[in-house]
Amino acid sequence: LMQYHALVNITEEDVRKVSEDYLLKHTERALDTWQKQPFNNHVEFNNFCNYILPYRAGNEKLSDYHKIIQETFLDALDKTPKLKSPKQAVSIINNELKKRLVFDLRSHADLISPSMPEVLKQGKGSCASLTQFTALTMRTAGLAVAIDECPVWAHRNSGHQWNAFLDSNGEWVPFGGAETNPDEFQTINDSVKAPKIYRHTYSVQNDFGPPVEDFKNIPAVFHQKNRIDVTADYVGTSDVTIALENNIEGSNGILYLAVFNAEQWRIVSWARIKNGKATFPQMGNNHIIYLPVFYVNGKKIPASSPFLLSPNNKKTINADHESKKDIELKYYNRFYDIKWNIGVPKEAWKMELFYWEDKWVTIGNHMVGNDSLLRYDQVPTEGLYLIKSHDWQNTWQRVFTIKDGRQVWY
Repeated sequence: LMQYHALVNITEEDVRKVSEDYLLKHTERALDTWQKQPFNNHVEFNNFCNYILPYRAGNEKLSDYHKIIQETFLDALDKTPKLKSPKQAVSIINNELKKRLVFDLRSHADLISPSMPEVLKQGKGSCASLTQFTALTMRTAGLAVAIDECPVWAHRNSGHQWNAFLDSNGEWVPFGGAETNPDEFQTINDSVKAPKIYRHTYSVQNDFGPPVEDFKNIPAVFHQKNRIDVTADYVGTSDVTIALENNIEGSNGILYLAVFNAEQWRIVSWARIKNGKATFPQMGNNHIIYLPVFYVNGKKIPASSPFLLSPNNKKTINADHESKKDIELKYYNRFYDIKWNIGVPKEAWKMELFYWEDKWVTIGNHMVGNDSLLRYDQVPTEGLYLIKSHDWQNTWQRVFTIKDGRQVWY
């Protein structure tokens, strides 16, 4: 398709496209359901505006979805006498969603976010499509439901989205839209490395992104400003201060933190530089490796050494050229007892080992032995390392350190 057809992304502002009649009817419905829900006294006006009133949840194609949602998913609520709590209502609707929708990894390749009727017709969708569908469905029922997102993981590729609802005690409770009910939610656990988790709002949060006027000098994760930071609601966090030896031209006085994801460093947070220091609040501290970077003209420029952030420690990682050792390595890594790679390399396949020093510096190529091990001579110790294959593409490969002769994967 890309070879024969030009891909054109046309952005249309809703203010020019959506009719006043559509907005008026939607607003009347939202107000009515909000006020009539028997357990909605805890939903204040600000939360109503952000998590019930919105007529769209993301960049999905706009549609008049209200009638089909009411008939397909919300009748189950009407048939349940004396609903006792938002949690009960969320579980009832989510059970109906699970009957008709499933998560499909291939749907992440959609060029355009599908509309609500399109998702329902397909019966599947990406996590973004499912969470948007879930949010709009439950908001139609008068429930305050948000979309929470880890834009990129720090232990594997990509990121993830899920939903959360406002319970009657004022707490936000996570669940997986069309996948897992509140009591079944396991997306965030002790093994997950989430550097940042953001909640989608409808209102613009002017302090979410960096104060940079040139849109091209703003990393993609901050292009949409309707986000708030809820990392500390999910995982352990630490405030991190980075001391800089020098600034660079074009940085706008802003420093960023990035994590390794899909063979690149991807930005997750920003902070102002003051008196040669930048402080990042509430960074996920579940043994995550971060790299401080500048962002200039769309390029990430390393600002200092990577560091490992743990609950009670921040350890800088620098390769020691004065101390070198011969090492034996495995190519594959494990998380959740699952191999996040395509397979174990075959004998005689060529592998290249790198260590980080403001960029990936090659140590050299070696062949896989008949025991599936890689052997390298005189490798600088105490570094951050990466192995890449020349014989097959594997973007799921992770970085690692070496401790007591053993690889520690991140």
